[in-house]
Amino acid sequence: MKKLAVLFLIFLALNGLFSDDMKLYKTALTLENEGKAQDAIKYYLEFVASSKDSGLNEKVFLKIARISESFDESVKYYKDFFNKYPASKYTSIARYELANLYKLKGNFKEALKEYSFIISNENEKIYYRQKANIFSAEIEIELEKFAFATERLYKLLDSVADYEDSGRIYYLLGVALLRQGMFKESEKFFLTSAGSFPLSSKSATSLYQLVLIYLKTGKEREALRIGKILTNLYPDSIEALSAAKSISKISDKNTDKIHGFELIDLNKDVDIKNNTNILIEKDFTESINNDIGAKNTEHYNADYYIQLGYFSTEENARLTIEEYQKNGVKDIFTAKTKANEIGKIFYRLVIGPFYERESANKKILELKEKNIEAIVLELAKIYE
Repeated sequence: MKKLAVLFLIFLALNGLFSDDMKLYKTALTLENEGKAQDAIKYYLEFVASSKDSGLNEKVFLKIARISESFDESVKYYKDFFNKYPASKYTSIARYELANLYKLKGNFKEALKEYSFIISNENEKIYYRQKANIFSAEIEIELEKFAFATERLYKLLDSVADYEDSGRIYYLLGVALLRQGMFKESEKFFLTSAGSFPLSSKSATSLYQLVLIYLKTGKEREALRIGKILTNLYPDSIEALSAAKSISKISDKNTDKIHGFELIDLNKDVDIKNNTNILIEKDFTESINNDIGAKNTEHYNADYYIQLGYFSTEENARLTIEEYQKNGVKDIFTAKTKANEIGKIFYRLVIGPFYERESANKKILELKEKNIEAIVLELAKIYE
């Protein structure tokens, strides 16, 4: 009987302790949801200090690093996370997030160091290794280490099959050459990015770079033509508005006599198909109206949507949504799209609905402030 009594008292004590821990956790969660991150962190730290649930502690400590409003504190918490949980299954994603944080703040040396951890780990998920390589190349271009960047990007072209990443890689190759004053060489890569991956986040930017190249090299007619393509494909985008200002003084007289000018369509892989303006809108309209695999049908009742990405695998789409959500972007949903000719399913990341273009444009500007590029898509009934 005495043993049972002792065990019962121990059970009550442990149960009380657990309850106190969960009170701390729930209080922290409530404060976080109210936008009081710093107050939430205090309670999360108390929870981690007293909780015996190692699995939950790892998640909570990583959450602390993510929600910290101070760059220095956030870095400190990420490093503390690595020290406290060296064998954590979340180590890779934590390093990826820390690298992105360093990159955002311009601390390129530390960013490259963290990305290299991910790249060198052969057991790492291909998504993170691929992203780490791409972002490393972006940094190398900024540091004018063009040989390293181009070598890295060329190697990626041999292995990357994802639509969005492929478009970005061709864009970055164009930037690397452009920064070295190699206008003709960079032109090819911008044409490829825009022509073969018109739904990637770098397509509009590639077209705008082409406008600037043609203006700089005295090819005003080509600049005007590309400017019109940019306006048709991405109306009201920042790039289209900027291009319009750049070419406003150019006369379009006799521009219809320009021949032999085309965006480059690789068309070597069935997963990579070129889309004209009509096909872009038709493709999106069909994916919405057919509601392929969609769960939230209330999303599909308006004219305008914002697209943040276009992926060949559902896993990459899901992981990218998680990255955007950490950056404060909410209400993203996935719209499946079946490619017309090959029947393959692609995955769009979409925000909406927007009943007026003005509202969609406002959202585009908000995303731009977070260094996220997106395009407005319209459900155009005339293309059905």
